[in-house]
Amino acid sequence: MIRKLSNIKIADSYKSKIVGVIGWEDWGGCAGLLIKDANSIHTFFVRFAIDVVFLDREFKIIRIVENLQPFRFSPVVWSAKHTLELPNGVVRKESLHTGDKIDLI
Repeated sequence: MIRKLSNIKIADSYKSKIVGVIGWEDWGGCAGLLIKDANSIHTFFVRFAIDVVFLDREFKIIRIVENLQPFRFSPVVWSAKHTLELPNGVVRKESLHTGDKIDLI
């Protein structure tokens, strides 16, 4: 199934990928952060829990980690090309599942 998500920020520079959502007070109207060319993340110095969606080259979901708490590491998903960080609870709210394709509109 194709899932459309809008208002997603993109982290594609070295600095934006390293920083991610570190230091954010909240999502500030942003629906999520796509980290390009990343197959794992950490939540060190992140102030809130997040949902993490690992995507392949075609933006198909290959793994989901819900409710990743601050100061944790995600698993390394070797087949992932991109990582999508979402506010905690969005995976359930949007009924995202492994195999779904994400369309960033």
